[in-house]
Formats: sequence, structure tokens, C-alpha cells
Amino acid sequence: MICSNAVGRLLTQTLTDGRVIYYQYDANGNVTAITPPSRPQHTFDYNAVDYQTAYIPPVLPEITAPQTQYIWNVDKELTQIIRPDGQTVTLNYAQGRLNNLTLPNGTQNLSYDPQGRVTSLTAVDGSALSYTYDGSLALSETSTGTVNGSVELSYNNNLQVTEARVNGETISYQYDNDGLLSQVGAIQLNRRAENGLLTSTTLENVVTQREYSLFGELSAETASYANNPLYQVYYTHDKAGRITQKLETIEGITHSIDYSYDLAGRLIEVKQDGIITETYQYDANGNRLNNAQYDAQDRLLQYGSNTYSYTFNGELLTKNDTTYHYDVLGNLRQVQQPTKTIEYVIDAKNRRVGKKVNGVLTQRFIYQGKLKPVVQLDGQGNLVARFVYASKANIPDYILKNGNTYRVISDHLGSPRLIIDVQTGTIAQRLNYDAFGNITQDTNPEFQPFGFAGGLYDVDTKLTRFGARDYEAETGWWTSKDPIGLVAESNVFVYTGNDPINFIDSTGLYVNVVVCGDNIQIILPVTFRGETSWGFEQRFINQVQKGWSGQFGKYTTSMKVQTVESGGNIINVVYTRREGFTSVERDQMFIRAESEWTPYGNRR
Repeated sequence: MICSNAVGRLLTQTLTDGRVIYYQYDANGNVTAITPPSRPQHTFDYNAVDYQTAYIPPVLPEITAPQTQYIWNVDKELTQIIRPDGQTVTLNYAQGRLNNLTLPNGTQNLSYDPQGRVTSLTAVDGSALSYTYDGSLALSETSTGTVNGSVELSYNNNLQVTEARVNGETISYQYDNDGLLSQVGAIQLNRRAENGLLTSTTLENVVTQREYSLFGELSAETASYANNPLYQVYYTHDKAGRITQKLETIEGITHSIDYSYDLAGRLIEVKQDGIITETYQYDANGNRLNNAQYDAQDRLLQYGSNTYSYTFNGELLTKNDTTYHYDVLGNLRQVQQPTKTIEYVIDAKNRRVGKKVNGVLTQRFIYQGKLKPVVQLDGQGNLVARFVYASKANIPDYILKNGNTYRVISDHLGSPRLIIDVQTGTIAQRLNYDAFGNITQDTNPEFQPFGFAGGLYDVDTKLTRFGARDYEAETGWWTSKDPIGLVAESNVFVYTGNDPINFIDSTGLYVNVVVCGDNIQIILPVTFRGETSWGFEQRFINQVQKGWSGQFGKYTTSMKVQTVESGGNIINVVYTRREGFTSVERDQMFIRAESEWTPYGNRR
């Protein structure tokens, strides 16, 4: 239930369980305060032309200046961000385009062609990304530096990718008469003629099959090798479309798993074979209460015997005797454990492209787009594996490794469960998880890098990387605040609204709805100035997609839901979330928001 004032501005939002979020405005309609349920206020300041100049989270005794400040020039361009810890990001422009960013450790540079398209991005460490185009279509991305490689794309007349060449190795894409993917590389995809829903896939001797309810919900999925079922799952949904039961058979052993939710839709109980295995309770703003303590900014201070501390900006600083280091743009850069040090290599698009252990490079990635690693290399640059995406956006369908082909059997969230050799039927890896993604079984650690909900899992830190942030499954919590602030949630640390069974967050920014096993993104209603990858890239693309709903003003009433299936098939749905976000959150998301350089042109 919502309550508005005489001019239609949202004053209160009453959630399904009776909790209330409060909003305040100035005379110009700018949101000046948001008060989460039973938590202190978050406040916002503006300048004379209604651009946000400060965000002030709830005050903490140890932080004397908690505000994040935003400086604008006379052209209404954001020129500087001053963080609570005193670090700054300075944005410099030329001819109305972002030219470079001055960071505490150096400068990030952008170059453009005469048409205004980004041709190169250069990071502080000198690593670079360069681009070529055919009109608005991106033809190639070449990386140099710690990771050397290239991704080249070819398109058909419908602007769909027909070939992707990664370091010269080609994967082909084929489409049916409806423009939906029918084959990627060696894997074939079959669909219902009347609605395009995926019904089966075939990769040599491994076949998967899907069934759906009358509402299009995924109701069953089977994976077989040579007609021998290795993975079977049946889903039961409630009237809200949520999964309430999963009957799962893996390698001949069957378990029944039941899920219960509270009035707010948060997971509260899990039963396996009738026995309670997980229970969860939450405070008014969604903080998990199981042996946990939080401060006024919802930062987790204690979980069981583990104690946590944070930077003034809200990034995890210590967990017991482990120390974490982030850069000014929010990337986790280093984890110092008592016996080893983990370092991450970040490219100019904020993608995690490498990992070092005690100073030695052990892992590298080449991406196709923002979120899809397509090649894994070892520390010397030798090929380890290739990943081919087809039926899901957040997890590959198969892996090419050491001359063998492995089918990735993943659950509805995109969590890998079985990795099957398609020639022999041998299970190279099996993984099981609890509801929030803790790995409870892993028969072959590091055989492949994907974990819960398709994120990049690090066996050393036990963290999973999703786009902009790192997720700790033990606590069901992000290790840093949401880069887009309070746009999606009143709690900037909570993972998928505490419903990890029906939602994922592959970007670290906003919820993805899981429908029919594919990812449906709830995309924020933001007018992007360009596709910029948290400040490194400004591509000045036109927003040509359909389905935007709501008002592009000082507040909005809805969000767009869009498929991100690998074939580029777009389904538009309106998903109402909440009102109230500020000019920085709306107009200047380009310096922090995730950008996806897809293989289907500049479409999101």
C-alpha cells in the first residue's frame, strides 16, 4: 500500500507484512530523506538546479563525516565524488564527453573516434581495451596488458551474432525463423513452436529436457547421458509463482526440499526430506538475525564467532584476522589472510580478469560482454578452458577443456550441479549448495570457476563475484554497499531481498527474476548518458529498447523487466518496485552502473 501527498509524491510505502518506508521531499520534489523500516534516516542534499550534492547515511560514532559529496560544473556534469573516507574520483570532460578519471592511484583514460564511439579504455596500470565498430555495432574488443586477447563478432541482417571469435577460435550461432537461438557451437536448442520456450538441448550424448506449468513456470528438468538420467528435478510453485518444493534426483538418489516464506516473501525455513535444515529470521530492514549483530547502516558486525569491521565507505575491512582492500571504485583488490595473500587484477571495465596468490599470477579471464567469461588462462597465458553460453545468460552450457567437452548441468538459478564429460558420461564435478549458496559438496574444487547462481567463486576467500560486488554465502550478505544506493532496496547489503530461491543478482546491482530457468532482469529506470562501466566507458548509445515504464523525473513508479537470454530475445514486462530516487541515482548512474557489451549490439 502506498500513500501520496496532494501532488502525487510518495510519502509512505507499506510493505506486505506491515513494515513502512517513509519519504520526504523539498519544494522542488527532490527526495530529501528515506527512512527504512525501524532504521534511521538516509538524507540527500541538492543544489539550486536540483542536482544531488550529498548523500548522508545514518550517523555512526566512529565516522565524523559520513556523507558522500557530489560536485557539478556549470554544464551540469558531475566532476568529482568525495567519499566518506576522503578518497576522491575526479571526472574530466572534453567536448561534453568523459575524457578521463583521476583516481587516488592514477588516471583512467578514454579515447573516441570522430563519431563519438569509445575506441580505447586505459586503466591505471597501463592495461587497455580497444574497440572497433560497424556503425553502432561493436565488432571487436581487444585487451592488452596482464591479459592479452580479443573477441570479434559477426552479425546477420537482423543484427544477431552469427560468429564469435575468441583469440581466433570461432563459435557459430544459428537461429530459427522466430529469431531465437537454435544452435550455439555444438549444442542444439529446441523450442515450443507456439511460444519459444526451451524444451530440450542436445550436446553429443547429453540431452536435457524441460517441462512447464500452464503459467510458463519451469516445472521439471532432466539431464541424461545416453538415455540414463543423471539429474532430475521437479518444482512446485505457490500462487505467487515462488518455488515451494523441489524434488531432486542426482545419480539415483532423491531428496525432497521444501521452502517456506514470510509475508514479505523472505525465505524463513528449508526442510530436506521432512527435516528442518535451515531457519532464518530478519529484523525490520531485512537483516538476518541468526546469531548476528548490525549497526545503524546495516553493516554486519558479528555473525556467530566472526567479527567484522568496515571502511568509512562501507566496504568490508576485516573479518577476524583477514583484511580486505578495495579501490576507490568499489572493486575488491586484495584479501590478506594469515597464510596467504590474494590479489585481483581488474581491467578498465571493472571486470575481474586475473588472480594472484602470494604475488604469483594463477588465473586470467577473457570476457565476451561485461559478465561472461569465455576463456580461462593460467598464469603463463596458456589456455585452460573455453566457456560456451547458449540457454542461460549467467552460466555456460558447456566447457571445452584439455581436448574434452563437458556439459554444465545447472539448476534454475544457474548454479552448476554436474559437470559431465559428453563422450564418456563421467561426472567431472558435482556441487551442492544450501539455500543462500554455501557449497556443501564439491567433488573437484577449481575444475571450473563458476559457483552459486553462476558467479565467479574463489575457493581461497569463499566469496562469489557477481558483477559489481562480492557475495559471502555464509552470511547471505554483500561485502560492500550497493553502488546504486537505495534505488532497489532500503537495505544496501541484503541479497535478493532474502529470497535466494527465486531471485538472483548477477550484476551486484539489481535483482534478476528467474523465469523458466532463464534470467529476467529488473533493470533500473535510469537515463544513461552512456554505457560507462562504473566510470571507465562512455559510449553515448541511444536507448532504443521498448518497455520503459514510469516517469523519468525525480521519482518513478516502476521498473522494466527484460530477458537477457543469450539469443537476444527480449520480453518486456513491468515490475513495480518502489518510488523515490535522487538525481545522482537517476542521471549520474553512469559512473557506477554495470554496463553490458553484449554480442547483440548495444542492447541491454
